[in-house]
Amino acid sequence: MNFNDCIRELRAMDKRRQSLPAEHALTAGAGGALIVAALFAPTPLRATLRALAGAALLVRAATGRDGLQALVGTPVSSAKEPWLFPTAARHETPPR
Repeated sequence: MNFNDCIRELRAMDKRRQSLPAEHALTAGAGGALIVAALFAPTPLRATLRALAGAALLVRAATGRDGLQALVGTPVSSAKEPWLFPTAARHETPPR
């Protein structure tokens, strides 16, 4: 199993599972807390790593099926992510 197959399997498993109550609110809170913690980091490297982790959690909270995606009503997950699976994007036929 290569890296792309592992990512696909994890994403499929995540879509099949039930959401926890307030899962996306807690994820957004943790992301915000990491971004605030980046302001007080002792070194620039730690600040960057904390800010990146916080941003990733905020994106996860916003794009989950019960996050902002559910409030707005537009399915974010229906979009293809060629940056994540570049080999799959190369083999697809272009839209007409």
